[in-house]
Amino acid sequence: MANQFAEWREAVITKVAELKRTDKKLKFFGAKTHKYSFNPPLSLEEADLFEKTHQIQLPPDYRFFITQIGNGGAGPYYGLRPLQDFNAHYIHHEVEPPAVYLQQPFPAHYWLNEAETRITRDMIQQSVFGTISICEEGDGYNHLLIAAGKETNNVWFDGSVTDQGMIPFSMPEKERFSFFDWYNSWLDLAYQELVQ
Repeated sequence: MANQFAEWREAVITKVAELKRTDKKLKFFGAKTHKYSFNPPLSLEEADLFEKTHQIQLPPDYRFFITQIGNGGAGPYYGLRPLQDFNAHYIHHEVEPPAVYLQQPFPAHYWLNEAETRITRDMIQQSVFGTISICEEGDGYNHLLIAAGKETNNVWFDGSVTDQGMIPFSMPEKERFSFFDWYNSWLDLAYQELVQ
């Protein structure tokens, strides 16, 4: 695992640098925000403190990324959020910080804001349980990394701000995406579009 992550770090840094050289006018979606740059990484001690404070273990690929590559910055849509913004999506769920629900299991129920589905306030509020906001697409749509519950280590799409509901992030070829898969899917797409 350590070797795989070390190789991944090198690949991410190399490819993002190539994207930055190629997309000088920052035309790829979201690039004007993150500018293909990373925030400074968190120290291992800071990551340990976050885990201890919130009584969770960060998914290993995500923990590696924020401590060895960058705590936010270049990434899908408007970029990867720093860990300290983990609850940025709470506002769309009628949950006000400083309430924190990271250690409570994510309920992992699919739901869509359709006429036949009765969405309750409790359902909306509980859907933040065990989630870390890693990215915003814009207009309040978020990508969440699950940190507690049976969906731990998977990324979910949160479109509950409008009519999109909450569903696992997926593509036709893959039903579940870890942080590693999710980040690589963006990197590969950007690289294919801009470099190859």
